Amino acid sequence: MPMIKRQYLLIMLLCAAGLIAGMLIMSLRRAPPARYRITFLPSLGGFRTSPHTINDRGQVVGIAETPTGASYIFLWDKEQGFRNLGRSDDPPHPGRLTINNAGQIAGTIADPNGNLRAFLWDLSSGKHLLGTLGGLRSMATGLNNNGQIVGYAEIPVWHRHAFIWDAAGGMRDLGTLGGPQSFAVAVNDAGQVVGYAETAEHRYHAVLWDPAEGTLNLGDAGTGPFECDINNRGLVVRRFGTVTGKTYFRTWTRATGERELSFIAADTGVPCGLNDADQFLVQAKPTMTKMFGQVLRRRFECYLCDPNGGSLRLQEQVPVRDIRHLAVIDMNNKGCVIGMLRAGDSTRIDAVLLEPMGD
Repeated sequence: MPMIKRQYLLIMLLCAAGLIAGMLIMSLRRAPPARYRITFLPSLGGFRTSPHTINDRGQVVGIAETPTGASYIFLWDKEQGFRNLGRSDDPPHPGRLTINNAGQIAGTIADPNGNLRAFLWDLSSGKHLLGTLGGLRSMATGLNNNGQIVGYAEIPVWHRHAFIWDAAGGMRDLGTLGGPQSFAVAVNDAGQVVGYAETAEHRYHAVLWDPAEGTLNLGDAGTGPFECDINNRGLVVRRFGTVTGKTYFRTWTRATGERELSFIAADTGVPCGLNDADQFLVQAKPTMTKMFGQVLRRRFECYLCDPNGGSLRLQEQVPVRDIRHLAVIDMNNKGCVIGMLRAGDSTRIDAVLLEPMGD
């Protein structure tokens, strides 16, 4: 190739590179302002601090690791800061802790014999282990503002049944849809419980257990994981997996019946944190950046979804530039979101609180 042509080609390549760099700089300058301010919660110095639930008072409950790998239950709010509530890892803590607006905490911990048991923790009266349905174990998955707890517990033949518990009536079996097992996931302040139950044909269907109307079959749950939630307006949001590698989300109310949302996530997308404004979070499968067949980076996709207003990708709304990992966990009725974030070259995953800028 003649020298003049080579010089001309080099100049053209340099100009193209400069143009691309300029466009990138302009796009960064024109990026919309963040919609959330961020607070990094304290830790116990370990690799991971995992928030589980936030109530409307801004209290966050979760699990924090120490540098030696031990795990502790923590409670945090802006007024009283970080409080260590004791060990959780004997055995390793299963499931999710929940907290209501009264500051009561429900979760699962080992009893003196090493069997997992659901518990209710009131900071004024201490921890109370719940019973079972005749078996050895029980798991708590939801708690409402009236102190009612839902989950699932073993029956004498080792199968698991959904339950609801309160201080007056103790633990009550919610039954199944003709199959051997059922699982309660969430409960609202009216005592309506949502979850999944196995049919006689060994399919899992979404279920609403209503204290006034009994058991309502909401239809085939598709493929797992089976996730759902219910708010105080009676709106149910649930995941509906398919064999196409995509996840669809459906809502249900008594007035409208079941509706499919237009929002679609990857096959592992799950809903969480439904609030009384009908907003909910979606934690979806990570996307991958590849070069020459090698995975350079994995990023989880996090969305705030509104059945009436579309979806918002949360990574783009946080004032942190180099996000390596962001997982959203829960949100409250004020629109505050809790999650886990790893930024830049950090060697740990932090618990974070995201608050809408308008507040």
